[in-house]
Amino acid sequence: MKLIELEGTPYEVGFQFGNKCRTEIQRVLDKQYKVLGVPDIISKKDTLEVANKFWPYVKEYSPEIVDEITGMAEGADVLKDEIFLLNAWTEMMWDLKPKDYSGNGCTSYAVTGTATSTGETVGGQSDDTVVEFKEDYFVVKVKPEKGPKIIGPTRAGSIPCAYYGMNSDGLCVLANLLESPTMQMGVPSNFMKRKALMQSNLDDAKDVIIKATRVSAQNYLIFDKKGGIINIETTPEKYVVLNAKDDIMCHTNHFVSPELENQETIDFLSNCKSRYDRMTELLKQKHGSINIKDLMKFASDHGKYPDSICTHIEDSPQHGLGTVVVLLFEPNKSKLWVATGTPCNNPYEEYNL
Repeated sequence: MKLIELEGTPYEVGFQFGNKCRTEIQRVLDKQYKVLGVPDIISKKDTLEVANKFWPYVKEYSPEIVDEITGMAEGADVLKDEIFLLNAWTEMMWDLKPKDYSGNGCTSYAVTGTATSTGETVGGQSDDTVVEFKEDYFVVKVKPEKGPKIIGPTRAGSIPCAYYGMNSDGLCVLANLLESPTMQMGVPSNFMKRKALMQSNLDDAKDVIIKATRVSAQNYLIFDKKGGIINIETTPEKYVVLNAKDDIMCHTNHFVSPELENQETIDFLSNCKSRYDRMTELLKQKHGSINIKDLMKFASDHGKYPDSICTHIEDSPQHGLGTVVVLLFEPNKSKLWVATGTPCNNPYEEYNL
């Protein structure tokens, strides 16, 4: 996966990304409009009007990220609302509900202390989404004017490291799509994940999520090089913080906490409980000796096939998804490993922050 390095003010970071990925951003926009049902179900104008509704909340939540979006739009020579659309499309899916949309699936996990071979923290996730987007990812490294450096796989047009990432203070952010019966106008999850990565510790990262006016349900798995692991299940109105058990945390696309399990409406990802059970099983089996190579092996696992952690679109067409990228973090070593596509038949590449 190609590495892109950015630095400077928020506007400069955005402009550099937009300018370097101009062709890819336009390609992603074309794909995203198609996924959203443009023009068969909704016009491009109406789609952008839906995206525009989130602007007031984001401007208040993080002016710095708004500056990045402004720079990216100008660098890529597209509308600012179009870059915003690429960073709020998950929430827009639940609003527009285009036909044949299956959602995004992913399996995230983190282990530390007594669970690992060295006592250090390691973690990562697979990103299962529309396979057409596989060619549109880059590893992006950002050296901002203020705050910690960050690194993570990023789709062209997305806020850098807004899906998942690691910062130079050893803080890592992963996420899983959830669905609950309610939505509201507020801050899309991409903005919360990126703002969490701008923090230096778990408590501050947690606060930017739980104090935000959230649009929809989402899970956030956050860990650091000091051995801290927290998992935050959220709906627009509620949140529950889960702590690691036996130094292990795993999550997929359904609610685990008893307080929120009655919010479950995620029939569109029937394989999420199979993936959760299998990853939990694998982590427990290797408890006490888990290392980064084990996580690579687990990400390639085909147990409970076809509802497996490593998801092949040709083997599981009912979900409409495939594993497009796997990322693994070693925050104590400031190291990122990335496999593009299904990890069972694609190698990992190493990146250093």
